[in-house]
Amino acid sequence: MSRMMPARIRAEGAELFDKGLMTDVSVSGMKLSADVDGEQVVYDLDGQNDLCLCDVFQRNKRYCQHIAAVEEYLKKADIEAVEEEKKAYEAEVEKSKELQASADFLAKVNEDKWANQSEKMILEVEVSDPRLMESFYYSGNFLAFTFKIRLSTMSRSYIIKDIPHFVTLLRKGGTYLIGSSHYVTLMLSHFDKASQDFLSYLLKITPSHEEMALTNLFRKLGRYFVPHAGLLPELLALTVAMDFSMKISDKPVRYFSVLPLDDEGDLYQFEVKPLDDVIELTIKEMPHQTFFDGEIIYRDHVFYQLDAEQLEILNLLSKVPMTTDNLRMIHFDYDDKDKLAQALQIFEKLGYVDAPSAFKIRPFKPQFIFDLAGFLTLQIAFDYGDFKITSFRELDTLDFSRYLRLEKRIFDLVKRSGFPVGFDTQTVPPKGEEIYKFFTEILPQFAKLGDVTLSPSIQELQITENFDIDIDQNGGLLEINFSMPHVPEQEFSKLVARLQENAGYYVTESGQLILLGEQFDAVK
Repeated sequence: MSRMMPARIRAEGAELFDKGLMTDVSVSGMKLSADVDGEQVVYDLDGQNDLCLCDVFQRNKRYCQHIAAVEEYLKKADIEAVEEEKKAYEAEVEKSKELQASADFLAKVNEDKWANQSEKMILEVEVSDPRLMESFYYSGNFLAFTFKIRLSTMSRSYIIKDIPHFVTLLRKGGTYLIGSSHYVTLMLSHFDKASQDFLSYLLKITPSHEEMALTNLFRKLGRYFVPHAGLLPELLALTVAMDFSMKISDKPVRYFSVLPLDDEGDLYQFEVKPLDDVIELTIKEMPHQTFFDGEIIYRDHVFYQLDAEQLEILNLLSKVPMTTDNLRMIHFDYDDKDKLAQALQIFEKLGYVDAPSAFKIRPFKPQFIFDLAGFLTLQIAFDYGDFKITSFRELDTLDFSRYLRLEKRIFDLVKRSGFPVGFDTQTVPPKGEEIYKFFTEILPQFAKLGDVTLSPSIQELQITENFDIDIDQNGGLLEINFSMPHVPEQEFSKLVARLQENAGYYVTESGQLILLGEQFDAVK
């Protein structure tokens, strides 16, 4: 209990304590003893029987600056104790929070929502032609998907009105309200197998929540899912296994297939008729609906997927005028017979082609023979199996349709390679860097088109044998020994310089190519 004393005396005592003049503190029973500025003080912790031998205390027997110093000590000791107790309490609270967070973590890991629930959820898909939907103002060149959800015990399903929100909840296992009172946890494992497959693909093609607004996958505030043409075949294939409904041109579709457009479909038919002075091509086009600017065509329960080449050809065909009986008809000169035969090969990618055998292109195997005799020569032959063509004059006598596309690729390559166009042609021999280009660029391109034969003189332009290369360490130095008889000693420094440049080849002064490939990697 604090003693009554003048403020001046209490201030002097506080100053003594702050100066550190209170030492040798000890407590025995309920008495505190200490040395305060050279005076022995005994302070009664249970009453007021204090003792100090200083003049001030001896005069009043109740207080002095030394007693005040002890009280300042006790006050500070109480504050420190409170602070320590506060820190201990805060540490206990923090530890309790940490343990509670750990318990919450385990609860979430072991939460029942990760297990299959007894009531499976079922996703239903409704595919519609937006040209017949008022919400799209009777316009649209795409297919719109509506998603519905229900529990297996429910007799009706409910439209998912905000698909992006639904996808976001599905990704994090959030809670979703079906109808007005059924709260469910959205987990893939809670859906039936067909719905799981569809939703897995939907999650894969849908961007993150932050990027969803930048896509055009969701229309009318997320009410409809509108995939682009490239996603549609996979989505439709997954839809077949689900509870679905579909309407195309306001007619229900209860089954469908997704197929590539080819000659087995009945969408387009091409017929060739040789007339007296012209060739007649008739194109029959069956009624159909187009979506995604023609990339998807629907006819009679089949969705056809078109590639870029097919789409381009159909755009060209659409510009041919239609006759009164809904046919397209074109007449060609007989000089264009081979070109028409080439076009028929492309038309076969769109539908069935009915043409006389004379319009069937007969394939051939190109043969290229290279030789070096003063000039670099090239001899070309078209091998048809039972005979060969080696000149343009012979080529013009063929009574069947020529493979013009391959012929063009061959003679375009001949021209790009520096040869005059012909079956038997020649050019100046390659030198220096041109030898490297000849073996590594020109010859591989010819090899892609047909069989390539090199004469011995051509083969001698390239040194292909393995070289003896030994690398040893002698102290702190590397000893590199080459055995390259085709490289004269006076050229050896040039070869080493090319290796130091990390070059891919070296051409000797005699015009022979050495490829500095894998066997030289260690030296480089």
